[in-house]
Amino acid sequence: MDKQQLVFPAHPTPMPQDTKPNLLIDGSLLLRARKDSVPLTFHLDTGCSTAELYSAYYHKFAAETGNTAQKDTISTLSYGQIHNMEVLLLPGASFMVGDQPVSMEEVYLYPSSGEYLHQHDGRMGMDFLRQFDRIILNLKDMYLHVE
Repeated sequence: MDKQQLVFPAHPTPMPQDTKPNLLIDGSLLLRARKDSVPLTFHLDTGCSTAELYSAYYHKFAAETGNTAQKDTISTLSYGQIHNMEVLLLPGASFMVGDQPVSMEEVYLYPSSGEYLHQHDGRMGMDFLRQFDRIILNLKDMYLHVE
């Protein structure tokens, strides 16, 4: 199979018996992951081109991120308004999705935010998904597997 294909199988790929569901719906599709033994929850957002980390992640790993992050300012456009935001640029972030290690390069971290979405650890958009050759998204059994 060529890369960059979206395949809808005739029959869903069943969840392996030794696998637990790692997706849930709470207003949007959420992905459970972990870093070391710390649980993480990300919005899985295929409509977003980037991946980003939020204040919940920052508070869990403040010591680690403080040593490697660089301050930056970005501009975002939202509903006809431009917002300048102070962020931290991490040279990388790593975590586990199921039994698969995931490494993200150059991820923006929003160290403080009062927005509803930022109560979770971040958002994983297409930057996250594009790095894999194969992704199994099974919404019946609520699990995501990446290879």
